[in-house]
Amino acid sequence: MMVRLLGDRPAALVREISKIHQQVIRGTLSELLESCGSNPFRGEDGAGGIGFRL
Repeated sequence: MMVRLLGDRPAALVREISKIHQQVIRGTLSELLESCGSNPFRGEDGAGGIGFRL
């Protein structure tokens, strides 16, 4: 749905591993969706801090 709504634009997924370390995955929205399907994140699932402008 995000690709349809926003277009296949560059984006990043960021998760905090600890208070010091983060994991950042960059790509287009379709690449990130494909990446998450084959290698899903484990742990807590939350949307804190996620925001975008239309």
